[in-house]
Amino acid sequence: MDIWATATLALLGLVLGSFLNVVIARVPHRQSIVSPRSRCPHCGHQLAWFENIPVVSWLALRGRCRSCKAPISPRYLVVEVLTALLFLACLRRFDWTYPLVPALMLVVLLVPLTFIDLEHWLLPFELTLPGIALGLVLAIPMGMDQLIQSAIGAVAGFAAFWLMEIVGEKIFQKEALGGGDKFLLALLGAFLGWRSLLGIVFLSSLQGALIGVLLLAIRG
Repeated sequence: MDIWATATLALLGLVLGSFLNVVIARVPHRQSIVSPRSRCPHCGHQLAWFENIPVVSWLALRGRCRSCKAPISPRYLVVEVLTALLFLACLRRFDWTYPLVPALMLVVLLVPLTFIDLEHWLLPFELTLPGIALGLVLAIPMGMDQLIQSAIGAVAGFAAFWLMEIVGEKIFQKEALGGGDKFLLALLGAFLGWRSLLGIVFLSSLQGALIGVLLLAIRG
């Protein structure tokens, strides 16, 4: 494996991780991810270019704003490093072959979706809907069979979670699953195909069942 190409991919992961932090911070609030430039959320200080260098800036500033000294969330560092590591993991799995492209794009989608969901209990349509379309488009170069698998996966993923949503509402008499979950599963189906989706649906169902049993036990 070419060490320079690998290092370049890791660097790309760090840079995209920095951009994904902008996505995580702004998309839930329906703000533009293009402008204005990044600012300190505490004092509004506009960050200079040298305060936006992935990993290096956070470490050099010791996790604090250069202007007001307020703490900068470690999430910024975690997202940058995690994205780079996941890029390298994808490279190790697929090498420099075409499947590396959809794998990297899936990382770029799942990282912000994961952190937005953790912080806001939200899976924005601004990410899931384009993600479904992207998964289908990226399946085209892999042949008609893969495209069909991806299309079935997207439909099956949506339908499976929609069904679980209905069953959950019947059991608990209220919304049991988030409205964005079925679109996330459709996204995964579009990228991974219906065969891989079966395991994901099973694990999701098992997790939901365990949580349901736990809630029933707590309520007596």
